[in-house]
Amino acid sequence: MAETQPLFSVEGMLAAASAATGLDDFGDDEFREALTRLVDSTNRESTLSAIGTVAFPADVQRILVNRLRFAADLKKHPEILDEDVSDPIVVIGLPRTGTTKLQRMMAADPDVQRLEYWRVLNPAPFPETIPGQADPRIAAAEQAIAMMAQLMPGWSELHPTAAEAVDEEEFLKLFTFKCIFTQLARPLPSFKAWYFAQPQQGTYRYMKQLLQYLQWQDGGKQGRPWILKTPGHLGNMDLVLECFPKATVVVTHRDPRKLVPSLCRLAESSWRFFSESVDMQALGQAGLHDFLGEMKKHLRWRDRVGDAANVYDVRYEQIRDDPLGVIGEIYRRAGRELTPQRKQAMLDWAANQTSHREGNYKAEDYGLSDAVIDEAYREYNERFLR
Repeated sequence: MAETQPLFSVEGMLAAASAATGLDDFGDDEFREALTRLVDSTNRESTLSAIGTVAFPADVQRILVNRLRFAADLKKHPEILDEDVSDPIVVIGLPRTGTTKLQRMMAADPDVQRLEYWRVLNPAPFPETIPGQADPRIAAAEQAIAMMAQLMPGWSELHPTAAEAVDEEEFLKLFTFKCIFTQLARPLPSFKAWYFAQPQQGTYRYMKQLLQYLQWQDGGKQGRPWILKTPGHLGNMDLVLECFPKATVVVTHRDPRKLVPSLCRLAESSWRFFSESVDMQALGQAGLHDFLGEMKKHLRWRDRVGDAANVYDVRYEQIRDDPLGVIGEIYRRAGRELTPQRKQAMLDWAANQTSHREGNYKAEDYGLSDAVIDEAYREYNERFLR
């Protein structure tokens, strides 16, 4: 019996990206092992849907093309790596705990740097970019969002996305193929096991370089700190502070009984997009444990550093009920003034947002229960929510 040929080839993907750009330098080679393992896991373990069969290689192509273009720009402009990104406000916390609202409201401040979705989707400028005209990456992001809305019903309600809305730097980690979103997007058992055992120094180094690249494209720092956020930082706080030694860190908290089913529902949208079928029990276990492990690492880090780090803990309900009060304290800790102009910009942003309604998803949909969630998150609850 003839051996079945793998659906995707790493060398084929690399060659396609080079052919599309006329470039062959992808930067440091650390990403290759992660890509190889991701492709192998996808070939062997992922029952991709018809859409997923097209979407997966297209996403890899986007990542590789951006790596090629970034490496080329870095050769021409080594001063990119002189950009100062040392002092961001970084919002972390378990998913579905108010991190997005907090980041986007602060990013309405006209005197900060915004990490818009179109920039994280394609950090490298397109060759057809014309100075003074609309950046074509914005239109590309709008097309991607429109397609996502069509093919992933309900996604926009769970995580509202717009080309010029602020999003998270976890998407920049995707350019190393070592990112918590990669393994959460669909069931990939062997890649997942490998990912959680890997050091992340190279991933954080590359993420920082991409932020420097984006800052350089936007005329340099000009006194503006970045407003960042991702749950993916929870288990990597030493690396966060190595990249951003002057960071102000905000950690958001919420009852796991609320956040775990919400996270499962978010992941379910992705699994259904990429896969022919979804194992709801497996999805529930992923939603329960993947970020729990990162939170446990975070707790050990907090035990070790104590009050030495500039960390502010805030609950979901505070963000919901008094966001300006929360932001005022964050700014105080960051040495920034919440001026009337900045405050008004944030209020204007909030006034234009649609009220978020909780979905009707529940723990039992994913083979879980409140008791199971309480037991898994016992230490977290006792530490932050009691």
